[in-house]
Parts: sequence; structure tokens; C-alpha cells
Amino acid sequence: MKKNMVSRIFFIVSFILLGQYFCWAGIDINEQPVVSVEISGGKNIFYVGDKIKYQISVQTKSNTEIQLPDIPKSLGDFKVEDSGLKKRDFFGKKDITQWYLLVNYEIGEFVIPSVVIKYKTKQDSQYQEIETNELEVEIQSLLDKDEKVDNISDIKGPVSLPLGRWVYILLLLGLVIVGLAIWRIVSRKKQIACKEVVMARPAHLIAYEELELLKQKDYINKGKIKEYYEELSSIARCYLENRFSFKAPEMTTEEFLFTAENSDKLSGEHKKLLREFLIHCDLVKFAKYGPSVNEMGASFESAVRLVEQTKENKQ
Repeated sequence: MKKNMVSRIFFIVSFILLGQYFCWAGIDINEQPVVSVEISGGKNIFYVGDKIKYQISVQTKSNTEIQLPDIPKSLGDFKVEDSGLKKRDFFGKKDITQWYLLVNYEIGEFVIPSVVIKYKTKQDSQYQEIETNELEVEIQSLLDKDEKVDNISDIKGPVSLPLGRWVYILLLLGLVIVGLAIWRIVSRKKQIACKEVVMARPAHLIAYEELELLKQKDYINKGKIKEYYEELSSIARCYLENRFSFKAPEMTTEEFLFTAENSDKLSGEHKKLLREFLIHCDLVKFAKYGPSVNEMGASFESAVRLVEQTKENKQ
């Protein structure tokens, strides 16, 4: 049984090898590759913007070296949008297909130009050339030839608003006035509340309490440097607002320093102390400056000194 199986396998392999030998025996050494070009679908009439699949096919012996043209950006009047290559070897033969996806946005009759295929066998020292055929292609408009386009209406002119534009302008102004009135009422309430707080308790006492609470939070040892300086500068600004009505929290550092330096409520020494203190705080908050522990302690002492030297009973 096993001997019969081995004999059958030997017979099949021998048959395949002999068949391949005879195939090779029937091939002329100098035979040229068979080259063809075609458009997928077999038609040569397309519409503007259609994707046209154009392919070059080469059938030759496996020992023949084929050199296909480089992929161009365009073939004649057609733009190459995509391309690819397929290869297949079977029983001493090989098939090569190079395809292109072409597109043309003009109307008329066009020609896909011929291309040159180079080839050589092992016996050849130089490449030989085969030139493909040209293909004629017609590109038609998407509009039917018999369709008339003179019935297209012109665009309409601008349509006026149902009400005069002055009505909309007055409405807009009314909304602005209402918004400003609401803002003033809210701001006035805040100012009244602030004055009531100041009248109830001196500004420096509130500042001392807030500075003590900040110290208890222990931001320095916890490494919360930005939070430390944000609260420290906020305490100083709120103190100055309550003490001198500078509205410090609503101003930038530059605006507040300009107001303070042009005010007679602070002495020259206090103005200098305030400038150095606020600029140092801004360096940490916005410029990512990393102060030392000693600098952080000195900033705290500057805030305390500012409150101490400008509090109400010192005036």
C-alpha cells in the first residue's frame, strides 16, 4: 500500500516537471514580451471628473527582466491620482500589470500617450524596448447635450429687513443701557458692602487676621509657592482697598502702582515698599520665578510692614 502511494507521488511530480520542461521547450529564447494597454470597463467615453482605470499588462517568461516606466504625475492631459502594481509567476511565465487611476476635468477628445517598456533576458547585454499603443478617450459634460441652460434664473438681490435698521440700532442701544444699569447697581452694592465692612472693623485688623491664617496654612513647607504668593498679594491689595479705596483687586499691577504713585495717601517710602512687594509677587505668579525660603519670609514681612506703617492709627 505504501509502495503504491510513493509510486503515485513520484509519477505526479515527474509529470509536472516534464510538463514544465516541454513548456520551456516550446518557448523561443528571443520571444518578445506581450504588452497590452486597456481601459477598465472597455469603454472610452467618460464624464468630467470620472475616475478612469488605465492599465499596462505584460506577459513574458520568468527569466525576462522587465523595466516599467516610472509613475508620472500625469499622462498627457490626464492627472494620475493613484497607481499600483500586480505580479504573478506560474510555470515559467509571469504576468505584470501596472495600473493608473486617471482623471480629467476638461471636455473634449484626448489621447492617453504611449509608454515605453524595457526588457532583457539573461543572454542580452542591453535592454530592448517595446512601445505601447495610444488610447483615445472622450470626456463629456455632465449636462445632456439637448438640455438648455438658458432657463437658469439669476440670483435674487438683497432682501430688506422687515423693519428699518434704525429700529435694530435702537434696540441694541437699549440693551447696552440696561446692561450698564445692572452693572452699576451690582457694583454699587459691592461698594456699599465694602464700606460697611470697613466701618465695622478697621482694615488693618482684618489684614492681620488673614496674614495669620496664611501663616497657619504652612504653604512654604508644603511647597505651594504660587498659592502662597497669590494669597499674600491678595491680602495686601484688599487691605489697601479697604484702607484707601484704591480698588486694588480690580486693577493690574501696573495700573495700581500708577494710581498709588500719583496719590498723596502714601509716602515715598511706602510707595517704594509697595512697588518692590508687588513686582516680586508677580515674578513668582507669572514669570515662574523660584524664590528661596528666606525670600518668601521676607515677602511676608514686607506685607506686615506695609500694613503696620499705613494703618489708620498711624496717620
